[in-house]
Amino acid sequence: MERSKAREIVDSVIRGMRYAMGIQEWKIQIEYLGLEQDVQATCDTDPRYKHATIKIDPDQIDDRARLLEVLRHELLHIFQSRLVSYRKQVMALVPETAQPALDVTYHDAIEETIGYIEKFLDFCGLETDTILRKANAAAHKWRRKI
Repeated sequence: MERSKAREIVDSVIRGMRYAMGIQEWKIQIEYLGLEQDVQATCDTDPRYKHATIKIDPDQIDDRARLLEVLRHELLHIFQSRLVSYRKQVMALVPETAQPALDVTYHDAIEETIGYIEKFLDFCGLETDTILRKANAAAHKWRRKI
């Protein structure tokens, strides 16, 4: 997918997704660049400042549906941002020789947890397009009451 097309799609949905997920107070920076092979996107968070950087590699994403799945996955990592802080504190106390093993275990656990959340959302019929439709309807209803 071309970077400009990926940016256009993400720009059209990010506000609704943030609203639906309750993370509208987060500053989310999205970058479009090449990543390692088989890494479509990453998310780095700093919960102290409610800041996240999502990096997306559009060259590894075929279509809108997959891009939205990837975006939802990375946004879900924001829910785990306090675990990132915890990991940093623990790693400072662990001998350097043990850190790689703990790091692999940590990343496997984080990704597995996100995978289960995604399966649950899909089971509940909350694929990305449904989440966006519900978020837009809620935002529209909320604006009318003001």
